[in-house]
Amino acid sequence: MSYKKTILLRQIYVCCIFIFSTSNALAANSPVKSIDESGHVTYSDKPAANAETVSKVKIQAGPSETEINSAQQQAKKNINTAKEIDQKNTAALEKQNKKAKQSTAKTEPETKHLSAPTNRNIQGNQPPRPNHPIERPGINPPPSNLPAVRPRVLAGGR
Repeated sequence: MSYKKTILLRQIYVCCIFIFSTSNALAANSPVKSIDESGHVTYSDKPAANAETVSKVKIQAGPSETEINSAQQQAKKNINTAKEIDQKNTAALEKQNKKAKQSTAKTEPETKHLSAPTNRNIQGNQPPRPNHPIERPGINPPPSNLPAVRPRVLAGGR
């Protein structure tokens, strides 16, 4: 045999060993449901030693590539639709606010003050109030001629 054929056969041999070893490992790692005498259920990759019944658990395959792509496209459509609805709602809200401002501007005339407010009393017989806060006297201590209060003594000397 030639050298190239020998290398090719070795590569094929190594690939076959790899494929068979991984398929055995995958088959050995399939989950197993074991139920013992007292009714306890155990899920594992190996059956339990004291199991009365043992059964393999079937695992459903995940979604295919086409299902994943269609779900992603649908999610993008939903996001775009939500953005459009949000834009319409904000435009309608702004329009409603403009109408409300216009209606309040039409119904409420502007009031103009002809003079600045003064501190005069309307009746005119009292002096104007000061603009500064009134100073109040501080709190005085109690008079010292009161008897001192003694603390109560509880029974038992406490």
